[in-house]
Parts: sequence; structure tokens; C-alpha cells
Amino acid sequence: EKKKMAGNMSKSDVGLLLDVVTQALDNAQNMEAQLDNVFQQYDKDKNGVIDRQELEPFLKTYYSLCNLPAPNKEEVDLVFEETDTNSNALLEREEMLELLR
Repeated sequence: EKKKMAGNMSKSDVGLLLDVVTQALDNAQNMEAQLDNVFQQYDKDKNGVIDRQELEPFLKTYYSLCNLPAPNKEEVDLVFEETDTNSNALLEREEMLELLR
């Protein structure tokens, strides 16, 4: 018989939950590392944000990896406007994170 813990969770249930939480944290840290890499690669002026001109090469690479044709200017503008949620004409780290999700 499984040993029951608080909330009627068994010891194995708690272990499974911890595994899921650990996996989620690892994925979040991996996403953070990927985002840092994107910024380092595409933030050409090293000002900590991605502007419209810096977004275009990123999107071309991203579309290529997804086997899509390169985005045209209108598509780049649309992605930029939809991603720039605070409308400051720059993509901050948090906005880029949303784009990559």
C-alpha cells in the first residue's frame, strides 16, 4: 500500500510532481538561455533591445528553420507591431520571449 501524504497524494505522486516541476524549470531556463543567444546574435548595436531592422534577419532565419518563405517587409512590420506590446518601437527581452513561445 502506498504511503499517503498531505492532500491524499502518494509518495510516488509527489515524486512525479517534482519531476514535472523540475522539467518545467529546466525548460524555462533553456528558453531564457535561447533568448539571451537571440539577443547576443541579433542585437547588433548591443543596446539590449531589438529594433525593427534587427528583427528582420531574425525572422528570416526563423522562417527558414520552419521551412517557410522569407518574410516580406509587411510581414516583418506586422510581427514587430504585434510583438511590441508596449508600443515603444523596440522589442524588449520579455516581448521577444513571448514571440519565441
